[in-house]
Amino acid sequence: MESYRLRQCELCYECIDCVDCYNCAFTQDSENCSESTFLKNCIGCKHCLMCSNLRNKEYYVENKPVTKEQFAQFRSLLSSYSRLQNARERFDKLKIEYPQKFMHGTQNENVIGDYLTNCKNVEQCFDCSDLWDCKYAYQAFDPLKDVMDIQECGEAERLYEDAFVGYNAHNVLFTTHTLGQISDIYYSSHSPYNKNLFGCIGLRHKEFCVLNKQYSKDDYEILVARIIEHMQKTNEWGEFFPIDFSLFPYNETMAQDYFPLTQEEAQKQGLWWAEKEESIYKGQIVKEGLPDDVRDFPETLCEKILQCKKTGRSYKIIPQELILYRQLNLPLPRLCFQERHRNRMLLRNARVFYDRTCDKCGVKFKTTYAPDRPEKIYCESCYQTSFA
Repeated sequence: MESYRLRQCELCYECIDCVDCYNCAFTQDSENCSESTFLKNCIGCKHCLMCSNLRNKEYYVENKPVTKEQFAQFRSLLSSYSRLQNARERFDKLKIEYPQKFMHGTQNENVIGDYLTNCKNVEQCFDCSDLWDCKYAYQAFDPLKDVMDIQECGEAERLYEDAFVGYNAHNVLFTTHTLGQISDIYYSSHSPYNKNLFGCIGLRHKEFCVLNKQYSKDDYEILVARIIEHMQKTNEWGEFFPIDFSLFPYNETMAQDYFPLTQEEAQKQGLWWAEKEESIYKGQIVKEGLPDDVRDFPETLCEKILQCKKTGRSYKIIPQELILYRQLNLPLPRLCFQERHRNRMLLRNARVFYDRTCDKCGVKFKTTYAPDRPEKIYCESCYQTSFA
């Protein structure tokens, strides 16, 4: 619950970019950890609290060994909201004392990006695995080869300017939301299991169609050539669908997470912006005075409306959430969901590259860590030797 980009994790809360973790909270960039809280860059750790850059450790607090009883005592204190906030502040100071690798990823060759795994010859790609000869790929979910400018695609080759395309896809351009056995598709949407389409939507098991109309192979090729020639003259060919085709306001999409704009900036670019709607709730609104400890939180408060202490937005805690908070022995949030999500995204680096040098050996690299960040940034080899 309240996590982002987890794989094979269970019973986790406020975790980001973790793999194979169990019963962890406030944990980031960690793998195969369990029964732990406030971790950063840890692997194979168990019963750890406020630790960074540890490998295969158990019963550690602030990167120092403790007894089983001491750990249990420290962890029990985090049911209090005020104590949890104090622990968060201490952890934020501790984690910048340890070096960070210039990029997040493993088993890569000749790549520029972040959060990459098993990639080769990749430039400016993020949150992907199994890429080969790709550029500007974002959140690919399966192997890709020879693609450029794509979002959420996988198991495909020769893609350009696509979103949500894949599963045996080949030579697909300017297409969106089309998953499943497609080839030679242009400017289409929601049309899986097709070949040779141009400007189609909602088709299945078709071939040689333009604007959803069936043609012979020869007529299709002649018509498509004419359309492309016209689009080249009007400077439309080679561009994705216009931004005003979007069904969602800019500030309600992932774009706002990674490339935040103000309302004024968005509207200057012609982007749709959703005004905040004032919600009208029936019932008592609780603005302050929530119990500090989750054990003191009465179930009757699930029937009331809570107010975010930062934005003033209203939010609720449902009974299922309360059960999980009690199970994890963590206090209830004082911020609304939107603000909690925004804070999670701030913990990830922005998708911007900087030229920097390793703070240990001086080798040059491109990284998403800004030069004014307080952490020491190491190259791959220096980072690995820091655990010796």
